[in-house]
Amino acid sequence: MNVRKFKSREGTLSVLIFNNNEPEYWASSWLINHKQHSTAKTRELYAHDLCAALLFLHHKKPNYISQFKSGTFLSKGDIVRLKTYLSEPITFIKKRIDGLGILKPQKVCNTTFSRRCRVASEYLYDLARELSNSAENSFRGLQTFKEILDDLLNIPNSNNGTCATPWSIDDYLNMNNKIKSRARKNRFLTHRDLVILNLLRELGIRHGELLGITTDAFERKAQGFVTVKIRDNPDPSTDTRSNLATVKTGNRELKISDQTWTLVERYIKTRANNLKVNKHNFLIIGQSGKPLSNDAVNNLFNSLSKCLEKKITPHSFRHSWACNFILEEYEKASKATGPRKERIISAALSTLRAHMGWSLKSKMPEYYGNYAFQKLGNDRLIYEDEWLTQYILEGEPDETK
Repeated sequence: MNVRKFKSREGTLSVLIFNNNEPEYWASSWLINHKQHSTAKTRELYAHDLCAALLFLHHKKPNYISQFKSGTFLSKGDIVRLKTYLSEPITFIKKRIDGLGILKPQKVCNTTFSRRCRVASEYLYDLARELSNSAENSFRGLQTFKEILDDLLNIPNSNNGTCATPWSIDDYLNMNNKIKSRARKNRFLTHRDLVILNLLRELGIRHGELLGITTDAFERKAQGFVTVKIRDNPDPSTDTRSNLATVKTGNRELKISDQTWTLVERYIKTRANNLKVNKHNFLIIGQSGKPLSNDAVNNLFNSLSKCLEKKITPHSFRHSWACNFILEEYEKASKATGPRKERIISAALSTLRAHMGWSLKSKMPEYYGNYAFQKLGNDRLIYEDEWLTQYILEGEPDETK
């Protein structure tokens, strides 16, 4: 089971799912017809998610298409077993199907598992509804099947419904120092890795958006600060990567600090010494001069994770930016009252939505808003508990210390 990517004559990226060199008609058709408004990158992600579900169906339920056409659907037990497959990496699923033993089972992250479950649920229900239309008395069975899917495959993004702890200043310093201390024969690569780290940390952008930044995207404004444009590539044919650098939602212009701009400016001058960069103007490049790939960025942070013994992903910087920003703004709101407090919170959510590039329908600002309320509330409870404990043991604590 694999996903094949190709470009149309217009340069648009499309994906199809194949099984043993045979196209998966229903799955590929579902992606084209039901996810046509999603970006190319998102459709590719959904295609890989579907592969995990299709591996289960081909292994455990090879006649599921005929079953759906006859008006009968998967049972609760089938969906429970499907969840087990969806929680594992594709390589482990293939080993399970091949009958190979797994000494150290691994699980995908909560975000991937949640997304896989959602995609599998949507695909199975849409397919069952389409194929069972001709079957008599299938309506009640379809409704029951929908209830089973909603009950068993409705998985939140995290185990407890809260955000993971964002990176602290000390965490960023440790990452920065570790990159500087890594033994590299080419100092340019160390410089490039520092640019990647600091742009992700300071902007909170997706790493696909980072890879799409061009050398002409920076501009010093009349007010004195520097901005960078996060935008779609107007000519996809110039991007030779298999995974095109894309902006998932809206184009935007973000401010960067003078310190980061100094780092980027020196990097751009060093980058110009590579003869092969004349063919493109993408900012982040590999040693060969070609635009850096998604896999190379992931490898950088996998290596950093091993060195620091922490799970570090490119997306964790985006999550941390949103958490730290909303905490700071809600901390300001907690000291205000009445309409002023509401204005601070409303402005914070609007700024967060615009900066992160979320659509107007996105629920992500509210998600981070709830996180801030919980975090500040928990911190306050912990403080009051410590104060009360000290009061009981030692008398009234001195809050001026």
